[in-house]
Amino acid sequence: MEPIMTRVRPLWQARLVLLAVAFAVFAGWFSYDGIVTCPAFNYRASLYNVLVVEQARRGEWLALAREKGWSPLFSPEETGDDGRVRPRSDLGIKLQLGLAAVAAGGTIVLVVRVLLNRRLTVVLDDEGLAVGGSLRIPMGQIAAVDRQRWESRGIVRIEYADERGARRQLALNDGIHAHVAEIAAWIESHLSASRSAS
Repeated sequence: MEPIMTRVRPLWQARLVLLAVAFAVFAGWFSYDGIVTCPAFNYRASLYNVLVVEQARRGEWLALAREKGWSPLFSPEETGDDGRVRPRSDLGIKLQLGLAAVAAGGTIVLVVRVLLNRRLTVVLDDEGLAVGGSLRIPMGQIAAVDRQRWESRGIVRIEYADERGARRQLALNDGIHAHVAEIAAWIESHLSASRSAS
């Protein structure tokens, strides 16, 4: 037979790469907000509260804001009833940094998943299955093809016995790797022929 080899589906890979990029953008956004934007706002707010609200030195505040390139005004949502600017809370800053960590973790998970699946290839030939260059499953040790999750998720499980006789399963996902259907169908045909011959 002509060997059948799986390969990563480009659409699946592109989707995960785009998702990883989105997570990376969110991680950068939240990090910048928590490390730069919020502390800078709090510094500006504290100067405003001292110079304008407490000491009534508005002219000095306007000059300082012009020198620093700041907006001298704050929105009504940022200002309390007493005229003081409410600083960003420590909890809010920690939340921003926490979201950044979660997004960065998501980026890493997605990138690792893409890389691992790119390296994982399954080759079917007359002798059996070769998985990732490290696992060889002789055809005689393959017992069945489990299609219970094929219709719902495109997953087949190749049931086989390892070198110690222990029952094992190899899961193949047609949504991630192409040619999974061909491999499953060929193995099923081979098992059916072997049972008929015996």
